[in-house]
Amino acid sequence: MNGKYPISANDVWEHTYYLIYQNPRPDYLEAWWNVVNWDEISQQFANGSELG
Repeated sequence: MNGKYPISANDVWEHTYYLIYQNPRPDYLEAWWNVVNWDEISQQFANGSELG
């Protein structure tokens, strides 16, 4: 990845949402946006995504 790393990610494999959402992935993704720590992501972005 050219020395860069992601500042945010979402795991949409079935095990991450099946127990609560019983498989409707769109419902899981919609709820996920509400728990993202946007302040932390903004800080990571502002600090750059270069390793080292």
